[in-house]
Amino acid sequence: MKRAEIEAWALRAIDAVKKGCPNEDSSVELKRLWIDPKKVARRLAAHANAAGGQPILWLIGVDEKQG
Repeated sequence: MKRAEIEAWALRAIDAVKKGCPNEDSSVELKRLWIDPKKVARRLAAHANAAGGQPILWLIGVDEKQG
């Protein structure tokens, strides 16, 4: 993916959060804070596997529940 495509994807995800729409799925993961480094590798790998080879997007600093 090109940088502009990733940025547009991130902005769509953030706009959805602002509107109160659930946004996490097999391709998008939102984290309010960075998780424990010992756990992040497993979570990232699990997310990539769940996406079935499609691109995934992790946004750190975005809280799905609080906006």
